[in-house]
Amino acid sequence: RHSPRLPVGFYIDQIIEDEPHRSFLTDLSASGLYMERPFELLSRRSGVVQVELPLPGDETLWAKCEVVY
Repeated sequence: RHSPRLPVGFYIDQIIEDEPHRSFLTDLSASGLYMERPFELLSRRSGVVQVELPLPGDETLWAKCEVVY
């Protein structure tokens, strides 16, 4: 890993083909994150997804991410 990971625990949305998919974020760093799909299996056609991270004060951070296993 390039950066230390911080343990976190909150829900985010993964946007795939313009549809939000609820995911649970378990750790976060400057170079990546780990999220789980607790509710349904998800099939992607692309190795890139968009995520929506809630921030304090009703702010939202949008990021484009490369899926890496």
